[in-house]
Amino acid sequence: MNHPRFRIYGIALGMALIAVFGASLHGFAEHFRLVGKEKTTLDLFYLTGQLFAMNSGGVDGPVPWTLEFARFLAPLIPASAVVVALWTVFSDGVRLWLLRFRRGHTIVCGLGRKGGRLVEELCRSGDRVVVIEPDEHNPGLARCRELKVIILSGRADDQFNLRRACVHAARRLIATAGDDSINIETAVRAHALVQSRDRNLEALHCVAHVTDPTLQQLLKSHHLFGDRTDPFDLELVNVYEAGARVMLERAGILGFPGGISNPIRVCVVGLGHFGEAVLRRLLRDWSIGSATSKAAGEPNPGLEVIIVDREAGAKEVSVRQRFRDFLAGVTLHFVTRDVRAPDFAATELAVSRPDQKIDALFVCFDDDSLATIAALRIRERFGAGIPIVVRMTEETGFASLMESGGGPLSGLRPIGFLDIACMRDLFLGGDTEIIARAFHETYLAERLAAGDSPEKNSAAVPWAQLAEADRVSSRERAKALRDQLDRVGLALIPCPDRPIALHVFTPEPLEALAQVEHERWLANKRTEGWKYGPERDNTKKLNPFLVAWEALPESEKEFNRVTVRRLPAILARADFEIRKVLAE
Repeated sequence: MNHPRFRIYGIALGMALIAVFGASLHGFAEHFRLVGKEKTTLDLFYLTGQLFAMNSGGVDGPVPWTLEFARFLAPLIPASAVVVALWTVFSDGVRLWLLRFRRGHTIVCGLGRKGGRLVEELCRSGDRVVVIEPDEHNPGLARCRELKVIILSGRADDQFNLRRACVHAARRLIATAGDDSINIETAVRAHALVQSRDRNLEALHCVAHVTDPTLQQLLKSHHLFGDRTDPFDLELVNVYEAGARVMLERAGILGFPGGISNPIRVCVVGLGHFGEAVLRRLLRDWSIGSATSKAAGEPNPGLEVIIVDREAGAKEVSVRQRFRDFLAGVTLHFVTRDVRAPDFAATELAVSRPDQKIDALFVCFDDDSLATIAALRIRERFGAGIPIVVRMTEETGFASLMESGGGPLSGLRPIGFLDIACMRDLFLGGDTEIIARAFHETYLAERLAAGDSPEKNSAAVPWAQLAEADRVSSRERAKALRDQLDRVGLALIPCPDRPIALHVFTPEPLEALAQVEHERWLANKRTEGWKYGPERDNTKKLNPFLVAWEALPESEKEFNRVTVRRLPAILARADFEIRKVLAE
């Protein structure tokens, strides 16, 4: 009964009760005075109490208006209380029963921090949501009730609960439990249940959160991902990876598209799930840049990463083994130190020696207080000139103070883990969203390197600040990519934990993909109302390149070819690679 509406109802019920009780006492007293009978105060209270059970309102003789008012309103008070109580007990059941006659709802399995934020965003966009949560004392359930979300108590990897949630008629199923095995088991059981799904319905889009990139890679090779005739569409996402991308973006490290001229030295503080994701993203992006530079015959200076953690020494062997394929030209330093210790940022540490320059520091703790302490001590040691990116739970509290700048907090750049990259887009977009962001990250890095700025080019901004129309353009390109590759005998393969292998296009598929991409761009522009014009005019929507491939100037054809040649490096940033389809 903590719902605000119930509190308002309780206040209203109390006020009505007082009004009716007072009116009844006055009415009975006036009635007995008019008929010449004497009644004590206790008699009046007794008769008033009976009025709520409709037992004492039928009196002979004159009936004062206050008693008339009370005897009709009094029975409604207990009746309304009964109705509210029944609705409180059975409302979820009623809504769940009505769900059987509807289609297209979303099931969220697991109401942790990710699931809770996702439910809010889905409800805000008008989706019907069902939550499956085993913990009946989860604090997020109160907010779900406020949002009129249907709540089922139990485990999501139980087929009984998935049936109760009407998975056969759902549009989406999102597994966000804190355990990878539960999320995968939920997906497997949902897959079995939707095989009898009405073929007139679109496939169930299932998104499961998987923390381990190696497991993610192995699972993505499963047949559940490749059968397009299956009424089940499965994608795996990792919010830590999305957060790592945003963290590098906030530090101004947008990947390495080639032509690296200066060595980079960074520090990662905290090596939990998020810290490892940041380290992995750094190493993979560096590996992609190294492969790109090597192909272009350009020099490749080294990358130095300093890892500070309370258990850094104990984790060193494991980290070096797991990331061994990405360590060419990379130097790793492991510093075992507790950020709470007074000598955390002492000058004798590799991380803070006066003779060594740091390009960026990443504070990756999942505790906001601990992250703030570490950030402040680092800020005190290094000053405001170095980007210090701090992982916070949300962009509120400590994060809002950092954003305001000034004083000891200036130079700190917080990212809200639950706010990164919009949970709804990430979970509903899946691989398409990740590839679209990789397209834009590469575009942004190239435009900034060319001297572009947001003032000159509205699209030269990070994804979070990008206009929705530009985001849609990147997503449309990402959606079309698999079919484009299929047409030339190539496939898009996930590789989140494998060494970087950049595909080299032979002339025929290169030309075909360049033409297909131009045709896609041409169709999109025409849909948006653009027409051919000898000179570009954004106001009138005229463009000289709105012509068939055969009529396109050779310089523009070559631009499309260059775009295709960049695809392998762009897709590697999204943890995919291009491979030739082998004949069976």
